[in-house]
Amino acid sequence: MRKAIMISAGGCLALICWCGLVRTSSDSCRFRLATYNTHYSDRGLAGLQNRVGEMGADIVALQEVLASPSYDHARAIAARSNYRSAVSSPYVRYGTTAWLLAILSRHPILKIEEKALGSRRALRTLIDVHGHNLEVVTLHLTPLAGPNSSTSNIRQRTAARRKELQILIHWLKGSPYPQIVAGDFNMLRATFGILDMGEYSMMLEAGYEDADGSWLPMNSDTFPIPEETRQKVGEYLPGILIPDAITLDYVFYSEGISVDSIESVESAESDHYPLVGDFRLDNCQ
Repeated sequence: MRKAIMISAGGCLALICWCGLVRTSSDSCRFRLATYNTHYSDRGLAGLQNRVGEMGADIVALQEVLASPSYDHARAIAARSNYRSAVSSPYVRYGTTAWLLAILSRHPILKIEEKALGSRRALRTLIDVHGHNLEVVTLHLTPLAGPNSSTSNIRQRTAARRKELQILIHWLKGSPYPQIVAGDFNMLRATFGILDMGEYSMMLEAGYEDADGSWLPMNSDTFPIPEETRQKVGEYLPGILIPDAITLDYVFYSEGISVDSIESVESAESDHYPLVGDFRLDNCQ
């Protein structure tokens, strides 16, 4: 009887250990990733540091990160939450200040590259997620429209984004690693070719999937429309047709990755909402 109890206890212990190993292995395949346009820290660095820390992401892609000879907001945000960081060259300049791209990671960053996309830029990193390689890319494409954009100007901006995406897709093609491409794409879903807009489909045709690609209006919008813009659009459309927010920020992923969940987080620290998702590497044990 005593021997049987000992065997039973040993079996239970082995089962518990096995379950623990499975859980640990499974957890090693998972990661949380966020993308966030910080709006050049216009609403304060401290708030951005807090928001990034509260997201609990393993990897954070940042756009419009402010830098100057006297400060570096990307590394300040990274230091606050103990992230490693990769930072791009400037892609927009205003006097002595500039906008940068940044990727923050709790995992080792093995490689850093960047690519000019016309006047814009993309930052590419290779990250070691518990012994498994993952490429994470961030970018910030030409703005959708300006304060006084005409239809011809919007078409020109669309053409610029299409060219930027062509360069990006060619650069990323043939990678042997699973990829995440996250950032401020400044493009819309479901435009049906209006004003020549169709950049969104370029990412799908290149083999990527939209992590938040559910049909409107179920997706998590990331850019609340300012009241001034709503009033201007209201001159042409009934207010009921003007959404409270639109999606400009996306997370695209390649084969080898699965999505558990993704949502935008309403916040006041930027004019964009961060988009935060939980992902899994498929070929990972």
